[in-house]
Amino acid sequence: MKKLIISDTHLSSFNKRQFDFLKDLIESVDEVIINGDFWDGWCISFEKFVNSKWQDLFDLLLEKNTIYIYGNHDPKCLSDDRCALFAVETRDSYQFELFGQKFHCEHGHSLMTGLDMEDFINFYFKLFNRRPKVICYIIAKFERLLFTLFPRIASNSRLGQRTNEILRENLNTEHINIFGHSHSPDLDFANNFINTGSIMCNNASYVIFDEDDIRLEKNKY
Repeated sequence: MKKLIISDTHLSSFNKRQFDFLKDLIESVDEVIINGDFWDGWCISFEKFVNSKWQDLFDLLLEKNTIYIYGNHDPKCLSDDRCALFAVETRDSYQFELFGQKFHCEHGHSLMTGLDMEDFINFYFKLFNRRPKVICYIIAKFERLLFTLFPRIASNSRLGQRTNEILRENLNTEHINIFGHSHSPDLDFANNFINTGSIMCNNASYVIFDEDDIRLEKNKY
């Protein structure tokens, strides 16, 4: 049984290279966990996302019994029951046992700030009278441009490393913890800590469980 854990794909405008990479990766495994920020609510509405070309991944994700964990860019309050188009279960966090070990998956943003994302989104919509989130959109697009031009910033920034430090300080000590959010991949069994990194801007990192092996893989696409 081969299990894949990904996070921070930030799907919005259709990108064929990213689509092809994800399709091939998902086809190669038996089960999938999406650990937050699957689609990017800063750049696209859920309505547009589920009706975009990204929907060509949905049947494949269902075949792989995908578990979908909400992140800070795709909080529950921005989606609806159409998450069932691509996931058999939706959660804020997810736990499982494998190889005699207990694993805890969550995106990680709630451990950083303690901020209730639903309250934040509601405040934002009231402030801007439910108009398109132009400021967030510009920030997200600038971030993607920066990550594409300087890929090391995307996967090994000081901010990402500091985010991982904070996540380590707040993890569940009874489990091996698997996070996303920082975009900074890390495999640290000594501290029961894994970060899947991200799959965006032509760079990819993700975690594979295969037989009795756990590995963090990094690729370009």
